[in-house]
Amino acid sequence: MFLGYQNEKIKFYTEQPLDIELYNLTNIEETDEEYVLDGDEYVPKNEEWEQEHFEEVKALKLKEAETKCAEKRYNQTFTVELQEQECEFDTTEQTQRDLLSADSVTSKGLVYPNWVTNNRVTINLTAEDVLVIYQTFFSLISPLYSKQLYYIEQINACTTAEEVEAIVIDYDHLELNEENAEINGSEEPEESNNEENSEEIEENNSENEEIEESSGNDEDTKDTNEEESNNSESTENSEE
Repeated sequence: MFLGYQNEKIKFYTEQPLDIELYNLTNIEETDEEYVLDGDEYVPKNEEWEQEHFEEVKALKLKEAETKCAEKRYNQTFTVELQEQECEFDTTEQTQRDLLSADSVTSKGLVYPNWVTNNRVTINLTAEDVLVIYQTFFSLISPLYSKQLYYIEQINACTTAEEVEAIVIDYDHLELNEENAEINGSEEPEESNNEENSEEIEENNSENEEIEESSGNDEDTKDTNEEESNNSESTENSEE
């Protein structure tokens, strides 16, 4: 094989030497080593390059898993029946923030007024309505984060760039892909080495869980108040 240099960069890697003048080459060199195109020049395909290439491919695949998850997570709609009306909502960040605001109001025993749904229904939300919306909301996005964690584990378990590139990122089908698992010699994903990615996903989920916990606390508070009221009446009757 022959290397063709232009300004100290290897621009050509050919079986036959090229014409120096025709290709504006500064030098031609014969080599027995294997070279690969890296950016705009050829470099030796050695262990150092393979490791760097592997890390680059791995980082790109992790980014792809994150980006596609976010695209799916923030672009879904769903319909629930509230107060005998079909109400459509979406999974955007704005809806998530609005749900937190609605929960803050309804947990005090008030209604959250004039919520306009995606299908133009205006409704005064109760605590029960907020809980129904949230449960449906979370049932859609939770599997996405589980699938992303699965991809992170699969990517981190790979040992070559070829294994990483063979993983297909697909959030339209949320069942685990057994073909991806077989790439790494196991049907079960190995433990993830990427703690930062896992923590980031868990942080996204924790914000959603605040609504459910708050709604649950509201019901507990109501039960406690009723119990205290009953005890108070019992005490008054005893004194009489």
